[in-house]
Amino acid sequence: MLKKLNQQYLILIKVSKGGEDYWEGKTTDFSTVGVKALDDKTLECKLVVPKKYFLNLMGFGAFHPVRQDYIEKYGESYGSDPEKAVYNGPFILKEWKHEESLLEVKNDDYWDKDNIHLDEVQISIVNNPATRVNMYETDELDFTQLTKTDIPSYEKGSKVNIQPNSSIYWLQYQVNHKDPKKAAFLGNKNFRKALGWAIDRRAIADSVLADGSLPATRLIPATIQGLNKKHAEEYSIGEEYFPTTANIEKANEYLDLALQEIGKKKEEMPTFEILVDDSESARLITEAIQDMFDKNLGVKMEIKAVTSSQKWDEMGNNNFDIMYAGFGPDFNDPVNYLDTWILDGGYNVMGWENKEYEELVRFINTTNDNQARADAIDKAEKIFLDEVVFNPIFFGTAVYTQKDTVKGLLRDSTGMDINYIYVDIVNE
Repeated sequence: MLKKLNQQYLILIKVSKGGEDYWEGKTTDFSTVGVKALDDKTLECKLVVPKKYFLNLMGFGAFHPVRQDYIEKYGESYGSDPEKAVYNGPFILKEWKHEESLLEVKNDDYWDKDNIHLDEVQISIVNNPATRVNMYETDELDFTQLTKTDIPSYEKGSKVNIQPNSSIYWLQYQVNHKDPKKAAFLGNKNFRKALGWAIDRRAIADSVLADGSLPATRLIPATIQGLNKKHAEEYSIGEEYFPTTANIEKANEYLDLALQEIGKKKEEMPTFEILVDDSESARLITEAIQDMFDKNLGVKMEIKAVTSSQKWDEMGNNNFDIMYAGFGPDFNDPVNYLDTWILDGGYNVMGWENKEYEELVRFINTTNDNQARADAIDKAEKIFLDEVVFNPIFFGTAVYTQKDTVKGLLRDSTGMDINYIYVDIVNE
């Protein structure tokens, strides 16, 4: 199970010579992998091919050093509690109340500790938007996420920050369902297309979210770098795969085709379950989609809301009909999105496989011909969209407000989003 979920980070070892063979067990000799410590402070990485995003990749958390003795001692529980990890960054995790809060304190052994201004960072895990804002207003928080309900009041004081974060949210389908009745429908591409064309992405972005999010009709967002410009600028995709607003006529055409292929009548369609986390935004979005499927197609859906950790367990066990999920990239390159959907990739727990797609992703990860690589990225994205393994819904944004006393807070559209290293609390 751990290996299946960690497939989403296979790119991290693929870039190194011999890394993929070691991961797949073709060799157990790690000396064949092109990663080597030359001394206590120098790491040598020999790559399969040059990677222009390699330095960006090195900043991702999965490349942060860990202690071998702690890994061996705690195994899969490594990092699950403060005492089960070691730290070399500007802060140390002192306390973790799971699903509630974290407390980080300044690391006195950090190499640049004199330039770290904060003594501690208290992070509250609060799913309810109204509670978050109330905590902000009562000075329990210095910084908080905003939703559409709160944005208007903060806009009056010009304290709303909106930043595209390269995230994408979608519905994905159990294309290899164990239940024969549901498998007949979810395994049918025209049925999945019908659902995709019944979703009003514009309404979800503008009315349900109203936070600067954009309708998604493709996999790779407009914020991600391509060959010379943004990938979406170099390889445009319009509404040939998914519409911005619902096209009810076309959705029902696809449904009629699906019913003919399946050999069922409309009234014989089963009720499907959408697995979501229990956040407010997930509930509102899936309720809107549930209503669209019912009104536009007559397809019935039930929503199963669970905690985030429960959702990961259900996903890992492949226990869902349809799942509402999202992804934020680890580094600024389109392959980060494509690797997620290879066989047993990070979100491809359903066993979906397309040989041409797999070969293209392998080529993308190994070629040093940048133009051919960019063309292959475009082709792979279009194959994936045409297979309708998922229905994209929207590209997300980070919408937040912060106290005037907070200075130096940095946010990035890829990788580790929030950076506290330069933050200072200045009472002016």
